[in-house]
Amino acid sequence: MNFNDLVKKISFTTFSDVIGVSPRKVRESLFAHYGVKNKSRSLLSSIKEKKEQRIKHLHETLTEVTKPKEQEFLKELFRNWLFHKRDLLKATLDYLGVANDNGLVETETDFFKELSEKKVKDLVDHLSANFLKDEILIYLTFMEVPYLDKHFK
Repeated sequence: MNFNDLVKKISFTTFSDVIGVSPRKVRESLFAHYGVKNKSRSLLSSIKEKKEQRIKHLHETLTEVTKPKEQEFLKELFRNWLFHKRDLLKATLDYLGVANDNGLVETETDFFKELSEKKVKDLVDHLSANFLKDEILIYLTFMEVPYLDKHFK
């Protein structure tokens, strides 16, 4: 799975949320590693604007990463973000009839890879009533669900 492709597919708003829930040390390490600095030194620029600029630059940069270590790092960013989306995890597992504790399971989740095209369509349709498409895409991509290209252009 290529996580920079996922970064390309999600909106800037969703990517900002992924970065926003990451621990500060992780965010700052990312910014430093990729040379993302505050472009504007103006006192008139708000802290929020500077933060947005940095995240936008990082978003653009991460769409191009290809090294295995960078892919693993992106995977961990998404894993951390998903921990904050337990309602999505729970709704998905409940729909699939998988016993869970508020979205967490103690069993292997390989069954996601075996879902039929119809089951994936039905699952995406079901989740779309309560969750953003980007959120669904991230989770199902992370779980290596097949047939996603047909539902997320």
